[in-house]
Amino acid sequence: PLFSRFQGFSRFHHQRPPVLPGQVPEVDETLMRVMRQMKSVNLETFGGTVHPEAAYNWKHRLASCLQTINCPLRLCLNISELYLRGDALVWWDGVRPMRDGDMTYEEFLIAFDKKYFPREALHQKRNAFEHLRQGTRSVREYEREFCQLRLFAGNHFDGEDLIRRFLDGMRVDLRGRCSMVTYTSLEDLVEKAAVQEACIAEEQKYSKAPPRTGRTSEPQKRTWEQLGAPSCDKCHRHHFGECVQ
Repeated sequence: PLFSRFQGFSRFHHQRPPVLPGQVPEVDETLMRVMRQMKSVNLETFGGTVHPEAAYNWKHRLASCLQTINCPLRLCLNISELYLRGDALVWWDGVRPMRDGDMTYEEFLIAFDKKYFPREALHQKRNAFEHLRQGTRSVREYEREFCQLRLFAGNHFDGEDLIRRFLDGMRVDLRGRCSMVTYTSLEDLVEKAAVQEACIAEEQKYSKAPPRTGRTSEPQKRTWEQLGAPSCDKCHRHHFGECVQ
């Protein structure tokens, strides 16, 4: 069971005075409450990994769960230890005796980052973020990869930086449509780019349609009108989707 490891905490803490006959052992009610609440948030255990993304996601999930249940800082390390398994537990059991005195939750996080986010791996992730391109991905797939790599690129990017970097990595045809619009956030850019991407796909589908029997092919700009594309009040042309003028 997940919480059976709590019995082993005594080796990590100062020994309490022996309980005399007739005395009731002291119970940390706060710890009991926190352990019960942790059951409800369903945090998965961590057995170690060679993938920085997986380690980051677990650490982020751990912090989120501890915040959700309002765990006191003094107990965060105890709770974190309960969820270590396999190689991660072996690693941590080797780290603790090397430190003088009681360790803190902050020290655990520092040691965790040093173990699962080595400098070379971080460099590779940051380099991948700098050179990320959409390629054949959809806008949504590109956004997913962009946000994953962004986690390892540092916190020195503001909203405008992220918008510019996302635009720079987009396909040329899509970037041309999206570059003339002002965006309030990266999420705003992604939503509008997805609309433009759908419009491009729809236009390409119609442009590849065979000509109608008995009629000669006409210039493409008249084809959209014949296919029912609405007239745009901004650019006075016929097209689908949002106008980028």
